[in-house]
Amino acid sequence: MIYKTALTFFLLAISLVANSQFVTDQQWIQYSNQVKLKNDFVINSDANIRFQNTFSHFVLYLVRSTVAKEFTENISVAVGFAYAGQVNNNDLIRNEFRPHQEFNLKNKLKFFTLNHRIRVEERFFSSSKKSYFPKQTDFNFRFRYRLLVEAELINFNEEKKLNLLLGNEFFFNPSANKVYEQNRFLIGPEMKFSKKLVFSMVYNYQTSSNTTTHVFWLNIKHSIN
Repeated sequence: MIYKTALTFFLLAISLVANSQFVTDQQWIQYSNQVKLKNDFVINSDANIRFQNTFSHFVLYLVRSTVAKEFTENISVAVGFAYAGQVNNNDLIRNEFRPHQEFNLKNKLKFFTLNHRIRVEERFFSSSKKSYFPKQTDFNFRFRYRLLVEAELINFNEEKKLNLLLGNEFFFNPSANKVYEQNRFLIGPEMKFSKKLVFSMVYNYQTSSNTTTHVFWLNIKHSIN
């Protein structure tokens, strides 16, 4: 049943991205860390910078922090906050303040792990440059669902492993004219050097109703304790 659900999910994702028109590219560099607290609480934080046209244009930076409660090894809930700054020609043109809430579920199977994440975001925007965004302030809700498959390729030892990441994330915006906002199809290797240090290089095929973006996404994950 789980296999059929995952396959149906990926086929639906492919059908949604078929009509995109404008094509561009981006490069994302991200650092993520985790701090474990008492009573199964965890703080997850990340910082992300994004470039366009093969690193020729700096377009966005984002910082985010989340406090999660792990009820079991496979179930957790979290609340967090993010700030994003949109940049054009090295000028900050738009601010975004983004509280969010999420639910995480893992299904550990024989050869791989299914990671489900449902996230709700409240997005507050303020424009720094009126020429780009005539509406100075704006607000909307966004719903996200991500299914991520983590499959082990090579087991070097108890801590060092090479995995394949394969996933898809839907973005829905009920306040927009079109509820479907964008889709991300994700695939790439993940190298676990130890329990505290993980590198991943993911190709993100990101689409909206009229745009396709080819994203190469480097993420360095660090568990502090």
